[in-house]
Amino acid sequence: MKLKAINRIKGTKKEKKNGKTVRATCPTASCVSNQTTALALELTVVRNFLAQYNRISKKLSLMKNKFLKKDARNGTAGYLADRIGSSMDRNGPLCNGDFNNTEALSAYELLTELNTCDSTIGTICGTYTTVPEATLAELDVCAQTMSVYQDKSKECGTAATNCKCWEEMIVLSQSVKACNKAKDVEDGFKSDYNGCKSSFTSCSKLEDKAPTLMQKCYTSPEKQMILIKTYLEILDSTDKVSTTVDAIISSSNKELAARRKRQTSSSKPCKDFLTAVSAFLTVLSGSNLDGKSPEVSNLGKSVVGMVVEVCSVSEIASLQTSKTSLTASRKKVSERLDKIQSVIQALTQTTVSVSSVVLATFPIPDKLGVVQPTTTAQTTASTGPTTSAKGTTTAAQNPTTTAPGPTTEAPGLSTAAPGPNTVATGPTTAAVGPTTTAPGQTSAASGPTTAAPGPTTAAPGPTTAAPGPTTAAPGPTTAAPGPTTAAPGPTTAAPGQTTAAPGPTTGTPSPSTTTVANLTTTTAVVTELAMPVKVVFSLVSVTMVG
Repeated sequence: MKLKAINRIKGTKKEKKNGKTVRATCPTASCVSNQTTALALELTVVRNFLAQYNRISKKLSLMKNKFLKKDARNGTAGYLADRIGSSMDRNGPLCNGDFNNTEALSAYELLTELNTCDSTIGTICGTYTTVPEATLAELDVCAQTMSVYQDKSKECGTAATNCKCWEEMIVLSQSVKACNKAKDVEDGFKSDYNGCKSSFTSCSKLEDKAPTLMQKCYTSPEKQMILIKTYLEILDSTDKVSTTVDAIISSSNKELAARRKRQTSSSKPCKDFLTAVSAFLTVLSGSNLDGKSPEVSNLGKSVVGMVVEVCSVSEIASLQTSKTSLTASRKKVSERLDKIQSVIQALTQTTVSVSSVVLATFPIPDKLGVVQPTTTAQTTASTGPTTSAKGTTTAAQNPTTTAPGPTTEAPGLSTAAPGPNTVATGPTTAAVGPTTTAPGQTSAASGPTTAAPGPTTAAPGPTTAAPGPTTAAPGPTTAAPGPTTAAPGPTTAAPGQTTAAPGPTTGTPSPSTTTVANLTTTTAVVTELAMPVKVVFSLVSVTMVG
């Protein structure tokens, strides 16, 4: 390149003069030497300086622009932060309603890098200010010097034989050599420039990834409100089923201890109850219960509404295992509910008041447990007051109850004093109240009994009656007689009259059973006329069911 330029200058130049070509040449060797030196300096120094000067200006301008745009990604980072939640320090990043999943962690990492872009770009791109203003001003002056030198070279080139012009170029070359400083300035911030450019490019690429992750990680607050309702209903169903299982276990244990096994026409075997609880647990233990509250509620309602027969020991053990599973499943549902609350808090900075959520639930019966024992109606015999002619004597007898099994009447001893004993006895009426008997029991229901007045004479001499044992069929028999009143009138006891002292009759259970129908026991006490007379009539009628 240099040789071509020098040869061009040193060679002859053809000019036309009077229609003829004339070759022009330099007159002296010094003129040629000046031309060569001047042109070589232009090629090696001036042109490089001007290129370096332009690059310095552009690079510093680019670094300044990048520095001023260091906050440009704050908006993107802010949107991404809203997507993954503001409570990252407490629960971790959120993505599509779930914390710390793969996309959430990727989004969090991207957000962290975007947040560092500001400081990275600001630090490295801000070094454009490290080039002193004086140095830049000096380069500006030198750039002008270089431009003057280029212009002078063009001028001298038009007159190759103008040796004086080339001599002036040699003088200007001293200033050109003194200004050859651009390369050092450019090399001084080269690494900062490259770092600024690289950091800015990387941050721009990170910013381009944000929209995709923001779309994937969107979490709808409205959907979370629906999930709150869903899991509250599931929790309610679980609690009611758990309460029912506890009641069945407890009541079955009591019935087994009493050796009773109850059932009704509408009751279900305990195995059916176990099957229903198992079906409930199958759904409840699923990995995802979103939208499953109607199914869980229907299964829970069927469990709670069952009338269950007494469970066996092995069935009770199975129920206890189911209760353990219910407790574990309830814990998972509760944890999921807490997580949904955390998601809502991450999105809205608030949580949902559980009491404000309207739930679709089912009622639980007032009484839970296995089939209840049958209630036996009790009838109590209470004898009203008895009045005699000689004075007034009122006797209130204790209730008479006959327990299941044989009933034995204690022998009573009655003795009549010598001499005629006459008691005026009016009509005696015994009104026995209604008797209600549950299945498998014996009831006595006596109608009214009336004694017609008439003389009764007792011959002197003691009379003793010793009744034998009387056995009633199993089942408690209770009689509730109405009041008995004796009106004055003559009553005479015939010889051999048997009188039994009134009192409670108690029967003890016995494995043997004898059917007794229409058993009537009448007791009376008669004393001398000179003494107060106490007459008590007790009527018990027992009817057994064969």
